[in-house]
Amino acid sequence: MQKNTNHLKTRRLTWLLTLIFCLFSSNIFALEVPKNRVILTVTGNITNTNANNAAQFDRAMLSNLPKAIISTDTPWTKTVHEYQGFYLQDIMDMLDAKATTVRVTALNDYISEIPIEDFTEKGAIIASHMDGKRISVRKLGPLLVIYDFDSHRELRKETYFGRAVWQVKSIELIE
Repeated sequence: MQKNTNHLKTRRLTWLLTLIFCLFSSNIFALEVPKNRVILTVTGNITNTNANNAAQFDRAMLSNLPKAIISTDTPWTKTVHEYQGFYLQDIMDMLDAKATTVRVTALNDYISEIPIEDFTEKGAIIASHMDGKRISVRKLGPLLVIYDFDSHRELRKETYFGRAVWQVKSIELIE
C-alpha cells in the first residue's frame, strides 16, 4: 500500500513540474490586446506579439510598465522639464526580444536608427508625460525618445539630438 501511495505522489509531482515547465516555456503569458487607440507598434526581432507579427500598445498598457523619469532641458524646450515614461528594456523583456539597434519612426515618417546602448548605457527613455501631463501630439507626443542631456553633457551633440525622436509611432527591433 505504501508503495502505491509513493508512486501516486511521484506521478503527481512529475505532472505538476511538467505543467509548471510548460507554463514558463510557452507563450502562455500572452500580450494583452489594446482596448483603446494604439499609440505604439513594435516589430522586428520579437517573440511575444498581439497583432500580425507585431506588438501593439495603447496608453493604458504602456502606463503599466515600470516608470522611468528624467529631468532635463533640451535644445527645443530651453528649460528643465520632468519626463516620465518607460525603459525600452522593459518592452523588450515583455516581448522576449533581442536587438542591437532600434529603428524609431515618427508620425511624420522621420526615422532614426538608435544603438541599443543608448537605452541601456546612456539612459535614454521613451517618455509619455512631461511635467506630470500626457504629451500631446502638438507638444511632441504621444511618445518621445529623450536623453538626460543635463546629467550627460557629452550627449549634447547633433547625433543625440537627432536620435531624440518626437511623436514616436513605431519601433522596429533589429538584431
